[in-house]
Amino acid sequence: MRRSWREARDLLAAYDAESPLQVADLERLAVASFLLAEVVASDAAWTRAHHLHLDAGDRPGAVRCAFWLVFRLLNAGDLPSASGWIARTERLLSDAGDDLPERGHLTYLTGFLAILSSDLAVAERLISADRPRLPSGAAIWTCRPSPGWRWVGC
Repeated sequence: MRRSWREARDLLAAYDAESPLQVADLERLAVASFLLAEVVASDAAWTRAHHLHLDAGDRPGAVRCAFWLVFRLLNAGDLPSASGWIARTERLLSDAGDDLPERGHLTYLTGFLAILSSDLAVAERLISADRPRLPSGAAIWTCRPSPGWRWVGC
């Protein structure tokens, strides 16, 4: 695997200019753009992919795209935009069963937002209650004045 992100982004963007990309290729464009630090293009591709998944009735795919978009927004400190997307994701999952794995993605994002908003008690409660559904390999660390770094995730 060459990992030529610029070449991949350039090819996908060129194809997209000719004819709108399919959802899987939009996700690839989002990843390649992100890895090239082109966050505006990445966010736009994640948003378009999210809407295509919704149009196709693919709620898990829509939640997955929203997850990556919100994760980027949270890491950039754009809490208002991230909060809006979290609310959108909550609405998407409001009538879905409690056993959906995508609920773990939502919990992770909500917990991460709570940490960034300095609401560590809420983050710990959310993440502890929903630990089995958190995305594979998910970990959230936070810093408290004392005793230092504290494990909050799984």
